[in-house]
Amino acid sequence: MFSGNDLHTEYIQLTGARAYTGDQKFAGVKRAVAEKSADYTATVTDEVLMFDATLAVRVCTLPAATGSGREFVIGKSDSSVNTVTIDGAGAETINGVATKVLNVQYEVYSIVDYASGKWVIVG
Repeated sequence: MFSGNDLHTEYIQLTGARAYTGDQKFAGVKRAVAEKSADYTATVTDEVLMFDATLAVRVCTLPAATGSGREFVIGKSDSSVNTVTIDGAGAETINGVATKVLNVQYEVYSIVDYASGKWVIVG
């Protein structure tokens, strides 16, 4: 809910079980972006992971899904024919399947931990 402004700064009121309370000031969203050129297991501190598969196929393994709502943005940054595979931990699924594959340059998935053992693509 919009609750006012201060020149170029907007204020919003956030409520709910997982939200902050009170007025929160946002100047924009800044995310940590990392470029990976080898197989990698995402950690809770990762946000945006871009994979360079120029030399070989790459695998990004997601951490165990717990229903935390954590989001990862995972993409392929190079134009090679090599793929980047996103894999859930163990037998976990992404939209009901074991893996998702990125085939083309700048293809990106936004993936959310929405339930125990389950990831969902939201963008």
